[in-house]
Amino acid sequence: MRGWRRVDTFQAVTTVLLIVLGVTIVVRAAARHAPVDSYGLGAAFVVYGVYRLRYIVRALRQGRISP
Repeated sequence: MRGWRRVDTFQAVTTVLLIVLGVTIVVRAAARHAPVDSYGLGAAFVVYGVYRLRYIVRALRQGRISP
């Protein structure tokens, strides 16, 4: 088990930002009736953020990282 490092904090923050940015893109695309590509891009950000979040949560649960 290792302690929470700066790189872990950076990865957690960027993961949350990916999800927030993806949701923002989708909401703005819907409000402006944007092309379908915009929805795909926003969804890709959200999916990638959730994908990364799974690894962070798994590492915390298994005790590989202790906050």
